[in-house]
Amino acid sequence: MSELTPPTTEANGTESVRTGRAGRLLGHLKTVGPGLVVALTWVGAGDLVENTVAGGNYGYALLWVIPLSLVFRFFLVSTIARYPLFNVHGDTSIVRGIVRLRPALGYVFGAALLLYCYINMAFMLSGVGTSLEALTGGTINRFWGAVLGVLTIVILVGRGVYSTLETAFKIILAVLSLAFVVAVALVGVDWPALASGLVGFELPPDVGLFSSGLLLLSLVMASVGSLANLIYPQMMEEKGWTTPQHRRKQQLDLLFGTVAVAFLGVMMWIVGAEVLHGGPPATTDRQIAGALGGAIGPVGTYIFYFGLLAATWTTAAGVLFSISKLAVQSFRTARNAARDNIEAPVDTRGGLYRLFLAVGLSALVWSLPWAPGFAALTVALVTFQAPMLVLTVVVLLVVLNRTSMMGTRRNRWWENAVLVVLLGFTLFACYHGFADAVSLIVAG
Repeated sequence: MSELTPPTTEANGTESVRTGRAGRLLGHLKTVGPGLVVALTWVGAGDLVENTVAGGNYGYALLWVIPLSLVFRFFLVSTIARYPLFNVHGDTSIVRGIVRLRPALGYVFGAALLLYCYINMAFMLSGVGTSLEALTGGTINRFWGAVLGVLTIVILVGRGVYSTLETAFKIILAVLSLAFVVAVALVGVDWPALASGLVGFELPPDVGLFSSGLLLLSLVMASVGSLANLIYPQMMEEKGWTTPQHRRKQQLDLLFGTVAVAFLGVMMWIVGAEVLHGGPPATTDRQIAGALGGAIGPVGTYIFYFGLLAATWTTAAGVLFSISKLAVQSFRTARNAARDNIEAPVDTRGGLYRLFLAVGLSALVWSLPWAPGFAALTVALVTFQAPMLVLTVVVLLVVLNRTSMMGTRRNRWWENAVLVVLLGFTLFACYHGFADAVSLIVAG
C-alpha cells in the first residue's frame, strides 16, 4: 500500500505566506468604515444625474475625468487626515488645529458648516421625497416622502453613534452597487470604448449646455472644492483612528472609499453612454428614468429612482451626522480656547448636537408644495462656500507647515505644491461660482 507524500517545507512556507497575505487583506477589509461612509455621503443626487447626463452627451470620451477628479480628492482628504494623526498636541480633530491658529476661526467655520448642512439637507430631503413619490407611483407625495426620510434619519443619527451609521451604510452600498451592476448588465457595455474612455484623455466636441472643458473643470472642482472634505477626519475620530499607527489603515480605508465612489460614478456614466448617447437630450430625473425604462423595461425606472433615493438619503444622513458634530467641535473648541482651556474635552453627542440636528432637519420646509424654488439656496451656497473653500485650503497650508503643530511631520515641498495647485482650482471655482450666482440673481 502506497503512502501519501507529505508536503515539502517549501510548499508549506509558500502556503503560509499566501494565507498570511489573505488574512491581512481580510483584516483590512473588516476595518474599512469611514471611507465607505464618506463615499456615500459624497455621492449625492447631483453626482448621479451629472454622470449620467455626461455619459449621454459625450459617450465614453470623458470618462477619464472621474478617476482624475478622485485622485485630487484622495490627495486633499488624505492631507487633511494627517493633522489628527501626526500633530504634536495630540488633537484628535482637525477643528482644534484650525482653532489653534485663531479662536475666531472656530466660530466662522461653525457657522459656515451649519449653513452648508442646512442647504444640503434642503436639496437631499427634496430628492428623497421625489424618489419615494416616483417609486410609489404617487401614493406618497414629495413632502410626505421627505418626512419619512427625516424620521428614518433621526432614528439612525439621533443618538450620535457612529457604529450604527457605518453598519447601515455598508448594507446600502452593497445593495446600491448590486442594483447598478444589474442596470449595466441589462443595457450592455461597449468594452473597447470604455477602456479608451478611461485612458484616452480625450476632449470631444462640445455637446449640450456645457462644454467638455467646463465639464472637466466642474467635476474636478466638485471633488476638491467642498466643505464635505472635512467630513472624513471627523469619521476617523469617531472610529478611533487618531495616532500615527493608524496611518496605513486610514489610507487603505480612504482608497477603498474613493474606489467605491469611482465605481458608482462609472456605472452611471455607462448607463448614460449606452442609453442616452445619440438620443434625445435628457437632463432631468424624469427624462433619465424614462429613457432607462424605455431601454430595459420598468425595472430600469425603479433602479434609477432607487439609486436616487439611496444617494440622497445617505448624503442627508452622513452630512447631518458629521457636519453637526464638526459644528459642535468648532463652537465649543473656540469657546474653550477663549477661556485658555483649548484642551478641554468636547461632548459631540449632547444637547448642542441635537440642536444642530434640528437646524438641519428644519430644511424639510423646502419640500412643502408651496415652498419657493431652490434658486435662492443655490445662490446662498455658492456665495458663502466660495470664500470658505479658499480659507480652508489656506488654513491647511499654514497648519500643516508649522513646526509648532506638526513637528517633524510638516508638509514636504511637493505636498505644498499640490495644495497650491488645488488652491488654484478653488479660486477658479470661486470665480465661476460667483458668476453663476450673479446669473441666477439677474435671471430671477
